[in-house]
Amino acid sequence: MRPKIKIALLSISFIAIGIISSAFKLFNHQKSDYRPLVNQVCQNKSFLFDIRIDTLSQKVYFPKKGESFSNVLLKNGISKRKIEPLRRASRQYLNINSSVSGLPTTLLKDIHGELKYVILEKNLNEYFVLDIEEVSSKLEKKEIVKVNREVVGIIKGDLYSTFKDLDIPRNLIYQIDKVYDYTFNLYKLRNGDTIRIQYEELLVDGMAKKADQLNACVLTNKGKRYYAIYYKVPGESKGDYYDENGNALKRSFLEKPLKYGRISSKFNKNRFHPVLKVAKAHLGTDFAAPHGTPIIATADGVIMEASSSKYNGNYVKIKHNNMYTTQYLHMSRFAKGMKKGRAVKQGDVIGYVGSTGLATGPHVCYRFWKNGNQVDPFKENLRFAKAMDSKLKVGYSKYVKSLDQRLNHIQPLNHTNILKSAVASASSTK
Repeated sequence: MRPKIKIALLSISFIAIGIISSAFKLFNHQKSDYRPLVNQVCQNKSFLFDIRIDTLSQKVYFPKKGESFSNVLLKNGISKRKIEPLRRASRQYLNINSSVSGLPTTLLKDIHGELKYVILEKNLNEYFVLDIEEVSSKLEKKEIVKVNREVVGIIKGDLYSTFKDLDIPRNLIYQIDKVYDYTFNLYKLRNGDTIRIQYEELLVDGMAKKADQLNACVLTNKGKRYYAIYYKVPGESKGDYYDENGNALKRSFLEKPLKYGRISSKFNKNRFHPVLKVAKAHLGTDFAAPHGTPIIATADGVIMEASSSKYNGNYVKIKHNNMYTTQYLHMSRFAKGMKKGRAVKQGDVIGYVGSTGLATGPHVCYRFWKNGNQVDPFKENLRFAKAMDSKLKVGYSKYVKSLDQRLNHIQPLNHTNILKSAVASASSTK
């Protein structure tokens, strides 16, 4: 083999090894582990919450829907006779007869398979610890630490599978979907599109537990970028999301009072009523959805009424400003805390779809008032977005530029062709 060819091949090999090494460092540094916290701690320590665990076997169990804590004990060899004193010992921290479905439950057993302790993760940092032998319980707490995480990825398949590849909690998708609302439809994302995000991650004992506040998201679709930047204007107690030019993404009103649902009957002053069998004006828009579907406030406002009547069924009426008022009819029930004088934010759940009052099936009748008169909201110019004050845009622009630079320098975590591209590039320069 010629010396030049040998040198070229050796160069490509060294480049490939270097890239593989860098890639491993990148993935190991940025990926997080979302397995149950107790399970992780048990692997590294002899004691957990003052319990000697190196002589005990452990298993993390996720109770099924509707399963109670007492049923978990029964399934693991604790008799009904012994459960009653355990219930009394636990009542300060937990009603063991209530459902604990989905909550990580660590079972600690001795070498004979006898259950000694149970640790239930009640929430992010609270742990209910039950000592079977001593018939005692306690509540342990750990510190929650917030950190910013920045991730860049390439869309492969759908957003859910992409987030799984990137090791990002799925609950962040809901936040992103809500933020973009009418400015961009997430279903338009295709293979090869990119997503750049910065968000707060909650850590307990150094391990990621949950995605919290979305700080920034930049979607690239067909070469065009769609920005959603969380920014708190000086003097404001709460921030909002803006595009790269300082235009608020939040619209004056949401298009519909449901996240998912279809229009089954439009605003019509001459509609033939399906129940009364007469021509009667329909001064609202009906959205059909399954029974129990959450109904949301379409804009910020204050509740005027949360009541019930013969024809409207259970309903909520919200005053948004001196011009606009909305009403939501035929609810199966109200959301917790809904009462006159309660302030609500756009997107807050105010009730649930039902068929109370004069209704033929589960739906919400959405009514809209402008200056005291009922109008068709789809014929109103409601999709305007508030722009940031020009005096504040200089500081905002600097912030967006800085954020852009950081996100642009992050290599996509799920880019599988890093090595292939680098080797091809190296070969082409020879």
